[in-house]
Amino acid sequence: MKRILAVVLFCFMALGVFALPISASPVNAGVTVKMPTTEPVLDGVVSEGEYGEKIHTVDYSSDEFIAEFDTDKDIRADFYMTWKEDSLYMAWVVFAEKHTPIDASIDYNRDGKADAEIGGTDLAYMYLGSCVQFMLCTGAPDIHQKKYQTNTWSGNYLEAGLVYLNDGKSQKFMWSVPQSAVDFTAQTFDFCGSRDEENKTTTYETRIPLAALGMQNIGAGTRLGLIYAVGDQENFETAPNMCEWQNGILNGKNMDAGAVITLSDATTDGLIVGAPVQNPDYNITVSAPASYMPGDTLQVKMTLNDIQTAGGYPYIKLSLYYDKDKVEPVVKNDGDVNEAMSSFLEKAPNKNSWEGICRLDENDARYDISFMNPSFNGAAVDHGDLVISVPFNVKSGATGKIIFQVPHKSTLCVDTNLKKHYGNAGMAAVEPAVEDEDLTLKPGSRLTIESDNGRRYLKGMRDETTVNEIKAEFSGSVTILDRDGNPLSGSDYVGTGCTVTAGTNTVTVFLLGDANGDGVVDSLDYLIAKRIIIGTAAYDDLTVKAVCVTGGDTPDSLDYLRIKKYCISTYDLYGEGVA
Repeated sequence: MKRILAVVLFCFMALGVFALPISASPVNAGVTVKMPTTEPVLDGVVSEGEYGEKIHTVDYSSDEFIAEFDTDKDIRADFYMTWKEDSLYMAWVVFAEKHTPIDASIDYNRDGKADAEIGGTDLAYMYLGSCVQFMLCTGAPDIHQKKYQTNTWSGNYLEAGLVYLNDGKSQKFMWSVPQSAVDFTAQTFDFCGSRDEENKTTTYETRIPLAALGMQNIGAGTRLGLIYAVGDQENFETAPNMCEWQNGILNGKNMDAGAVITLSDATTDGLIVGAPVQNPDYNITVSAPASYMPGDTLQVKMTLNDIQTAGGYPYIKLSLYYDKDKVEPVVKNDGDVNEAMSSFLEKAPNKNSWEGICRLDENDARYDISFMNPSFNGAAVDHGDLVISVPFNVKSGATGKIIFQVPHKSTLCVDTNLKKHYGNAGMAAVEPAVEDEDLTLKPGSRLTIESDNGRRYLKGMRDETTVNEIKAEFSGSVTILDRDGNPLSGSDYVGTGCTVTAGTNTVTVFLLGDANGDGVVDSLDYLIAKRIIIGTAAYDDLTVKAVCVTGGDTPDSLDYLRIKKYCISTYDLYGEGVA
């Protein structure tokens, strides 16, 4: 009886068919696949970041994997998947002590020739050794519908196998193709395998041209189905050695049980800015501090630049996406109109005439932001006329790069004739601060570096201090930028909001009395103090802090008076008594 069962099983395998009782493993798992910045190279090596994030690991720790054909459950494999243009890329890194593919010298199908080595039909028996097999359909499978599995053992899908022979050849085989595919053969898709004996891994990399399968309009939102099986080093007939993801190969064919793969326009490094608009009518520059420490508050600024439209724009709309695993929005929804979010508008012509409609979507980690001047009394016309600033708190466990991004096609501006205009935006990347010996003040320096609410400030300077004078206070080479992120030259003054950077280590300049950040305390600064005191204008926290020269949290008439007296040389903000 055992011999008869083995013969029947062998016959089924020759057709790429496996028949065992149906498993309770989940089906139609959902996976979103992102694009890489550059296409993977099929060289039999999965380099770090080449495919982006790993999709999953086969380790039997979950019931996503069927293991009836791996009785000792010793198969381990990492699975990667990404896409670019019309191509789907997949890679399996299989961990196995030995790599034992089918024997290229054996005539498995007894047709008088042993042709596995040259890509012949003996490859249909690759399940006997080390291999990967997969089924791929051209739409979203559904276990409740018989859409792709048209009969018991075949259907409307690509079924293929990959094997790396001991002689170094990467071989592939097909059992079926979709009905929509025209002239699709095993030569139409690419495969490269390799064996690393030192690390005991076998890698399988493949590229499937989806258009060749008959798929059209391939892009973000396109869906397809996938099932795969992995075999390690044992011999299937004597020691079953395969497991599968989803439930459609080993226990009988069922492509409708496959996982649902959705292509995304997000990239594997988390970018969703998308393709730029051709011939943009404006650009929105997205900026943020160069580095962060856990607990910092980051101001993300979006500045309207390069306006090409005569008369400018009294209306702007955009979406700001953030990394919810690393930062927390400071300003939350507070009602139908979210009044607190009006503070996002940092700068605009006739600023008090502008009105905001903003909303936070915490599930999607996105602010939808729009501001308009209903009276058209002060449209944004010139470079930098309009600035939107949104604060975020860095979470205590944040690590790695933090990305803030405004997708190009999420933006819209409207001119004074109510005509819509489109432009480009972009992203800002904030690196973690690294303790850097170069950002160290020289012994005896008059300056200090102090922390306040998780942010580090450079303090202790007088106004009209130049870039060269600041650089001379540090033991190593530093870079100094103005509050908008532009480089400053040696004779430029350094003011509130400027940054001093060495490597990825940054401190923010705090100059007492300097509200506007130009490095000079003058009449404009005490005018800003007055506006803050009487409530006719709103400014960011650092500006407010700069005019609190008496040490309080909010400015008052004494702060205003001392700044004014400094400007007329009857008081010294940085010493004692008369200047």
